[in-house]
Amino acid sequence: MFKDLARATFRNLWKEKFFTGINVMGLAIAIAACLLLFKYVYFEMSFDKFHVNNNNIYRVTSLWNKGKVQEDHRALTVPWTGPGAKEIFPEIAEYGRLAPVKTFIGKEVISYEDKKISEDNVYFADPGFLKMFSFNMVRGSLANALSRPFTIVLTESLAMKYFKSLDDIVGKTLTIKTGGQLEQETFEVTGIVKDPPVNSHIQFNALLSFTSIFQGLNEGSTWWHWDYTYNYLLLRNGADPVNLGQKMSQERRRLFGAEMGNFNDEIEFVIQPLSAIHLGPDLKFGISKNTSRSALYFLILIGIFILIIGYINYINLAVAKSIERVKEIGVRKTLGAHRSGLIRQFLFESLFINVLATLVALLLTTLLLPLFERFVEVHLSVAGHLSATVVFLLLLMIVGTFAAGLYPAFVLSSLKPIDTLKGRAAKHMQGGGLRKVLVVGQFASAVLLICGTVTVFKQLHYMKNVELGMKMEKVLVMKGLGAFEENQYQYLKSELQKIPGIEKVAAASAVPGDELQAIRSKIIKANGQKSNDIDIVLVDDDFFDALEIRRINGRGFNLASDQDASSVIVNESAAALMGYNDPGKALHTNVQWDKGAFGHGGKTTRVVGVVSDYYQRAKKSQRTPVVYLPKKFFNPRWTNQYYLVKYQADNPASMLEVLKSRWQQAFGNAPFDYFFLEDHFNIQYKPEQLFGNVFSLFTFLALVIAALGLFALSSFTILQRSREIAIRKVMYASESDIVKLFVKDYLKLILMAYLVAMPIGFVMISKWLDDYANRITIGAWFYTVPALVIVLVALLSVSFQTWKAAVRRPILALTD
Repeated sequence: MFKDLARATFRNLWKEKFFTGINVMGLAIAIAACLLLFKYVYFEMSFDKFHVNNNNIYRVTSLWNKGKVQEDHRALTVPWTGPGAKEIFPEIAEYGRLAPVKTFIGKEVISYEDKKISEDNVYFADPGFLKMFSFNMVRGSLANALSRPFTIVLTESLAMKYFKSLDDIVGKTLTIKTGGQLEQETFEVTGIVKDPPVNSHIQFNALLSFTSIFQGLNEGSTWWHWDYTYNYLLLRNGADPVNLGQKMSQERRRLFGAEMGNFNDEIEFVIQPLSAIHLGPDLKFGISKNTSRSALYFLILIGIFILIIGYINYINLAVAKSIERVKEIGVRKTLGAHRSGLIRQFLFESLFINVLATLVALLLTTLLLPLFERFVEVHLSVAGHLSATVVFLLLLMIVGTFAAGLYPAFVLSSLKPIDTLKGRAAKHMQGGGLRKVLVVGQFASAVLLICGTVTVFKQLHYMKNVELGMKMEKVLVMKGLGAFEENQYQYLKSELQKIPGIEKVAAASAVPGDELQAIRSKIIKANGQKSNDIDIVLVDDDFFDALEIRRINGRGFNLASDQDASSVIVNESAAALMGYNDPGKALHTNVQWDKGAFGHGGKTTRVVGVVSDYYQRAKKSQRTPVVYLPKKFFNPRWTNQYYLVKYQADNPASMLEVLKSRWQQAFGNAPFDYFFLEDHFNIQYKPEQLFGNVFSLFTFLALVIAALGLFALSSFTILQRSREIAIRKVMYASESDIVKLFVKDYLKLILMAYLVAMPIGFVMISKWLDDYANRITIGAWFYTVPALVIVLVALLSVSFQTWKAAVRRPILALTD
């Protein structure tokens, strides 16, 4: 029986090679696109699930000033959080803290013998950190790796930078320049771990024992405004994380309430599941960049829409072609064929096409996966979700088989032979209504995708081209040493200014694109109230000129003498925070600082200049109040050091060797690290750029699939109505009249699809734009672009075949 079914199926499908090919390719492209999208979504949703204890690990976050206008949710908390909570609450089985080393020394330079390399992602960590998380240790003892002060654990990749093999590394000593911020600079290697997987939100190159930090700093209590640690808790089974967060907040108030009153802040602990971090909200000072959950949902919708479009094509053609087989059914039933046999035949044909399309889709996915991985810049492992892929494909084949095969299988097989042979059945089975509904659904999905694509790129263009309040073009930034030496910088600056083509050289503790976090304090406003935290940036006298930041009133710093040791410059937002609606009026006023960055004695400084706001972060963020202090007079060793070079050359590569030479003259063999400020700032747009690229790619594929289906359906319709076309031509209808006749029918369906999709698209896109503090306004483009694109696709799909039929000689159609 199977052999007969296979032979009949092959014969029927081969007879209609064109439509079979359209069906298979349309379905295959849809399934392949969906597989690639779902692989990416699966990868993003797999973050941190490789940890054995992932269901019991939580991160403690701090919510400052809950319910107030300046509510501030931070990923960082104070060092007391982990050990203090574990000592009090029995539901905590273990804790692990991470503290960025650059918080203390500004720049991590690790050296061994003659190798000296600047490293990123170096943290202080507790011994419990490696016990909680499943980062595999390949050398050393897990129990003792970080138990002693001044010990270090390296990743495999970092270890291979300094040593030729992983053997005999444990026990070796590395040197980290700390500038006196730690008691010693040598660290003993006590372990090697595998590099963290790419789907880990924690990425590190080296871990230093937390006890290497000065005793007073690693305990907390008196350092509530210096929240520099990421605190993770391993909870026992059955523990309630929400209740634990509330109890920890109450305990903090009980133990440190009087101390916190000095800062006029309210802090609540919020316990965040490990599995919710990567797809959760972007908390301030997060350890890594998050992925937007709503963006993933949009990608899932794209995959579903593409599948819908692909299967609508298939079902439409299957239903349309089944009408042609009415007489075949009548003949077969007259010759004794049973209904069950006909049902099996139609379902088997549908299954065959689905299986063939799935195999082609797997081939396409295999071929395109490396390109797609480069496109999204991640490695999408197949092994992790092979079983899910198999289940997904099996479900698709079952649903697709029945969706396209049920109509001909049960409806056509139920017809009476006499009705089919006399043509009476075909008159009542044109299937036009069903086809119209499916075409409307297909193009409504396409309209939604076009709306999304246009909006994403409009928003990205808006963010990248808006006036930022400063100029980043032709600015190179060198990463200075954390252990800052004023004399070395001044020598470097004087040497660089001698180079032709260099306009300005400046220094700062932060550059545009950085999240300001190292230095903060509060000011006493004119009404005597304390402000919310205000950011501080340390700069030299050429910083504002190098970035062409507009001066509203006053002057810049004069660092030739000590007259500006107690001077500050404020931006517009800071002036407004001080109580001045006209920022220029803040000039020559005194700024009284609260306890914080200047010590408990407080400090009074004088405003000597007011500058315009600029976007420290991308347009997704609000402008923030900033006070600028002279770097020469207030320059802690633990702040970041950046040296900005404004140049004229169109090709900066020609001056890099000169810059490196001057750097080595000033700082010896310290690593020469640099970046271009414009590239550094634009990294912030990467998630939106990636999302837009993926969205547009798969929208294009959806349009291709829809166009294929409409092309095939119009070809079939024209074939059915070829005699009608010939008769109309005999009756003096022009070619344009015939084209209009067919195009008009499809344009009506496109209009219906447009009217269905646009309200849904408006709601979805508005919700997505709500994530942006500064967003575009939905205008006429939102309504016109999708309409123009979808009409163009429909016309290109239908007009060619219609025109071919219209110019064909009538006699050929009438004698077929």
